[in-house]
Amino acid sequence: MAAKTIQLPVRTNKSLVEVKSTTKEALRAVGGIVRDTPYGFEIDGGNLGVNFSFVVQVKSAVTIKQQGPDLYQVECILVWQPNAIFWICLLAGFFFLMFLWIANVLYFFADPVSVYYRHISQVEGMLNPPVGSSLTGGSASNQNDTLEKLKRLQEMLNQKLITPQEYERKKSEILAKM
Repeated sequence: MAAKTIQLPVRTNKSLVEVKSTTKEALRAVGGIVRDTPYGFEIDGGNLGVNFSFVVQVKSAVTIKQQGPDLYQVECILVWQPNAIFWICLLAGFFFLMFLWIANVLYFFADPVSVYYRHISQVEGMLNPPVGSSLTGGSASNQNDTLEKLKRLQEMLNQKLITPQEYERKKSEILAKM
């Protein structure tokens, strides 16, 4: 059996309930059965994305504690151990087919820590989307840039530096990027 603890600070002005919900959503990608606890949640069998997951059983306990007004500590305790396939390959390899022991060796290369760390590290970004992002995909500065380009394009048309066809084509390109 192996165990490891992952601890990550999360800075956000969201509530503890929102942080818990977002952390749970980020870790849904590892699969398994999720059960709520008073301070977080547990995941039983969450081994999707783990190398050689067919020989391990992964359990995790995730707790979320508020450290300050806008600071939370997400702690994930991971425990993984050999599963039934590991033991079947061990016994069958001992009595019949030695090559089945390869599955047992692969157990020592199974490490769910990197998978869980990757998903937990996304929580802060999920809670705090980048400033200026919107549903339309443009920020205020991008819209100002677009307006400036259109103004310059109109001036070029007025000064007869470009043809009306070139103006329409370029205007369509600029507007398509919005």
